Amino acid sequence: MLKLRSTFPTNTRVLNIYGDKEDGSHSDGDVPVNSAKSYREVEIKGANAQHSTLHNNSQVNRELINFLWRK
Repeated sequence: MLKLRSTFPTNTRVLNIYGDKEDGSHSDGDVPVNSAKSYREVEIKGANAQHSTLHNNSQVNRELINFLWRK
């Protein structure tokens, strides 16, 4: 992305969803929270915040719908 920063559209919207299992790891089990913190942030917490389960999380689904269609 750094190579493209001078030509990347400035009006591009980015939604960055990450999980924190709240088990002291500050991660979703695979990706640390601090590596995901840029752009618009949505933190998902609790048992359904594990990396491999985020795609089945209703909060994630709502955030995606709001981001894509502003509903």
